[in-house]
Order: sequence, then structure tokens, then C-alpha cells
Amino acid sequence: MGGIEAEAAELLIEDPRQAERFFGNRMVAGSAKWVSPEDWDELADAGVKVGKGERVTIGMDGSDGTAKANRVADSTVIRGCRLEDGFRFTIGVWEHEPGSDGEFSEWYVPRVEVMEKLRWAFAYYDVVLAGFDPPYWRNEIAEHAEEFGEDRVVEFRTANDQLMAGALQSLRKTDTKHDGCPVARRHALNAVTHIKEYRDDNDERKTLTLVSKPSKDSPDKIDALVSDAIAHDMRNRAISAGVRRQKKFKAVAFG
Repeated sequence: MGGIEAEAAELLIEDPRQAERFFGNRMVAGSAKWVSPEDWDELADAGVKVGKGERVTIGMDGSDGTAKANRVADSTVIRGCRLEDGFRFTIGVWEHEPGSDGEFSEWYVPRVEVMEKLRWAFAYYDVVLAGFDPPYWRNEIAEHAEEFGEDRVVEFRTANDQLMAGALQSLRKTDTKHDGCPVARRHALNAVTHIKEYRDDNDERKTLTLVSKPSKDSPDKIDALVSDAIAHDMRNRAISAGVRRQKKFKAVAFG
């Protein structure tokens, strides 16, 4: 048995979860939550308000809804990030709520309402860059890009593991404040970490840290956290593109 095979076999006995993570070429749920309540609350400041005309970036993770009985649809969340200091805040939230009997019935995201909220945000704030997860919302993204400029509206493919892992890592490292939004808090505390292995162009083994719901069909959503990560990533991109130094800028290609 070769060195790697022997290492895998030994780890499989001692720690099957780690063996799956690092030698199974698959993604496995980690034991850790994305963030602790104490760490999240430490950065919360509900007293901060982002005013009209302030320069911000936007992140949106949007769902479609569901026609399946008792299945809780993913949420649609728009989060903002102030360019000046990285303060993150909620612009809009749409969640699948149970009926009076406590059961979940067919529900679809009110797309017109979402679009109206986005147009309001572009009118109220100085939105320098906005990132949108494209599934279910491609037409709306294209409409916004035409209306507000392709240099300000871009796709952010959350299914791109390296892109998403980079945004999450940057968000985890930041010590900037946020608005303490209860939905954003709940979604952040719902998230569990996953380690995914891949091999780079030099065939070296690398890992990515991602997040997910506690389980595939869990009613505990994490969409606000994803939106947070996108908004924060848009701020990083905008600063890298020189937005802090000039009013207008040309967007560069973002994977």
C-alpha cells in the first residue's frame, strides 16, 4: 500500500469524517458552526444608519419559491455594505412563512416587490457595485444591468466553489460592524462549515471552506449570510477597482 493510501486507511480508522474530507474528494459537513452567537453579536450595532446618497455595494441571494407541500423555500435577501467602512445592513428580506395552521404551503418570491426594492436602493444610495447570484434571476439581472449599467451590476455565481470560498474567507476575517438584523443573525448562526478538497493545476491537494444549511432539506436558511458575503466581496472589488478614488470606474472581468 502506497504512502497516501496508507495515510487514508489509517485516518479512516481514527477519524472517518476527516478521511472523507481529505481523501474522498467530496464535501463533508464540519462540526463547527460558521460563527458563534457571541462573535456575531460583538460586531452588531443597530444604532448605525446608512444615509441617503452614501456609497454602498449590494449582494443578493435569490430563490424562486416552491410548490412542494411542507418544503420551506429558500429566502431571498438583499444586503448592503457601506464602501467607507464596510458596515453591512439589510435592504430587503422575503421568507417563506407558515400559515395559520403552522404548515407551509406553496409560495413564490414576490419578484415585482423585490425589483421595486432594488430600484429603491439604487435611487436612495450611491450603489457602486452590485452582485447577484444568477439562478432564477437571470432576466432580472440583465434588466438591472441595462437600467443601471453593466459596470455596476454583475453576476456572482455562488456555485463557483473557489469564488464563494474566497468571499466567505474575507467576510470571516473582517472586523467591520453590521446592523444586527435578526434574520441575518439567524441565517449566520444556522450555517455549518464544509471542507471541500480539490487538486490545483499542479495536481497538489488543496481545500476550500464553504458553508451550507444543516442538511439539504433543512428549514434553517443561510441566504442572508450568502448575501452578506457577496456584498462584502463587492466592496473589496470596488476598492480594488479604484472606486474610492474616483466617482466612475470601469468594471473588470470577475470570474
